[in-house]
Amino acid sequence: MSKPLEVRLEDRLRTMKDKTFLYNSYPVKVLSYKFDGEYCTVVTSGPWVTRPNVQLLKVLDEFLETDEETLPAVVSQNVEYERPKVEMLGSFKQLTDILMENIKKVQEDKGYVDQAQQVSQSVKMIVELAKTEIEAVKAVNEIVRNR
Repeated sequence: MSKPLEVRLEDRLRTMKDKTFLYNSYPVKVLSYKFDGEYCTVVTSGPWVTRPNVQLLKVLDEFLETDEETLPAVVSQNVEYERPKVEMLGSFKQLTDILMENIKKVQEDKGYVDQAQQVSQSVKMIVELAKTEIEAVKAVNEIVRNR
């Protein structure tokens, strides 16, 4: 017969107390814990973790035991990050030139329409990639701005 959940949690937390772990990629030391009805709060040197008892065992699996000597260097929160730039903007002049050339060729030779349609499809794919790149740069800039 297995132990009740709270007893298993108590046993696990007792073994974790005063040890250092990586939790969400940050080093934390488990300082104490407190049960409050259906919830438990794990007090760490970093963010405290409060979860329903039924979820806590799974969350505790995310605490990766380590010793302080093997911890990665902690990056200062005041670091300046290089903001990414949109690299494809220079290519748009070339794409415009290709499309204009294709329009001229189609006007001169109606047999060129199929090839022009293939070029047009490729250009649309490149434009979609550029849009994705722009959205990614916006997202990274937002993350950096909020640090």
